[in-house]
Amino acid sequence: MSEKIHIPVLKEETLRHLEISRGGKYFDGTVGMGGHSGAILAGHPDNYLYGTDKDSDALAIAKENLK
Repeated sequence: MSEKIHIPVLKEETLRHLEISRGGKYFDGTVGMGGHSGAILAGHPDNYLYGTDKDSDALAIAKENLK
């Protein structure tokens, strides 16, 4: 798989509106390469994230990025 770079758009604004809390459960329906999802998980180590995406290649990249 070739290396792909993705810069999440409006990441800080998204996180501010989500009000991430410890032990929270979140759903990302367009996980892409995991930019926003990674930031959600980084907010608190006890957070849990469900992520899906129609693009199986992007989902495979996200799986690696979010290990």
